[in-house]
Amino acid sequence: ASLNVLRPASATRQNPGRYAVLSPIGSTLLHTRNVMIIVRVAGTFLAIVLASCQATPSSRSSANPDPSAEIAAIRAQSAAFDSTLSRAAEQPFLALLTDSVMWMVPNQPSLVGKGAVRDRIHGRFAVSVLDLRTTIHEIRVAEGWAYARVSYRMSITPKDGGAAAEEIGKGINMFEKAPNGSWLVTHHIWNADHADR
Repeated sequence: ASLNVLRPASATRQNPGRYAVLSPIGSTLLHTRNVMIIVRVAGTFLAIVLASCQATPSSRSSANPDPSAEIAAIRAQSAAFDSTLSRAAEQPFLALLTDSVMWMVPNQPSLVGKGAVRDRIHGRFAVSVLDLRTTIHEIRVAEGWAYARVSYRMSITPKDGGAAAEEIGKGINMFEKAPNGSWLVTHHIWNADHADR
């Protein structure tokens, strides 16, 4: 009599869908319908866990880009900003900016849009030779946006043979990640450490 016996409960009509488990300890009513629900929920949960465990490294890396790679790309972009401006390479320089770029010029109204920036640098290139050297002190990246805190040194040599001037200052450059993965300047903010010479 030590074996458990499973048979329909005597009160089947009053308790449809239930079975009585007879044991030496006593009898318990087990709801089979509830058991099936528990099994289904457990199966669904297990499937979700297995799917998350099988996610490939490439899918995880695309969702969370390597911060060191993003910072290196922004440093390269900053170097290209300096070199194209210093070489008076107008089109390559403009390619580093978003169409809606904001150029926050010291003591002047801001320039908005790539066209306005093109007009400014075109005028500068016509009368001066520029040599820009930027040092990056801090870069922060977050979900397709970034900023760099910088200092700079720029020499401005008039093409008519006048004396060269030097400007030293600091600034903030803000970037947006383009669909092709490149970083483009959205805001260029700077001011000199000294009064106009």
